[in-house]
Amino acid sequence: PNIVVAGNGCDDPWSGWHVVRGDEDGSTCIVAGKRSVFKSVTRLEWHRTSGGQYKSKSKQVVHAWSRIIVAELVFWTPRCGREKVVVCSVHMHRDPAARRSGFVKGADEFWLGLHHRIARLQVNIIGGDFNMALWNVVPSLRKERVVALVSAYAWLSSTAKSIHEVD
Repeated sequence: PNIVVAGNGCDDPWSGWHVVRGDEDGSTCIVAGKRSVFKSVTRLEWHRTSGGQYKSKSKQVVHAWSRIIVAELVFWTPRCGREKVVVCSVHMHRDPAARRSGFVKGADEFWLGLHHRIARLQVNIIGGDFNMALWNVVPSLRKERVVALVSAYAWLSSTAKSIHEVD
């Protein structure tokens, strides 16, 4: 596993963040924790899966990659009755998220894999970019009863809440 540990946490001489990321170059999912709050961030699992393939504008075959990263963040001092928190960050590719033709199987496999990981790794908080599947996240995870908090940015509706609690 990938682990990042800070120095002492008292006066935060290293301003900034602990960051863990996926095993790939370029843009990827990350989990980050402020060094003054967390003494360590450990990557528990990273997974990248293809939800299908499509042709780019230049006619090259491209995979519709979706990513999941799960990390454990350990507090310097307990917060909210916890010594640590397990966070899952998600990026779901737009085509499987919208369940477009040719991507439905990839979408189904993504959701099954996500449910499996958050239950097995005992995720407390999940967030990220679910693209067009944003409104499916809470109902899907609620029926599985596996997550305490789901957070997402709803950019299409000014009346949408940005944080949802899952029973």
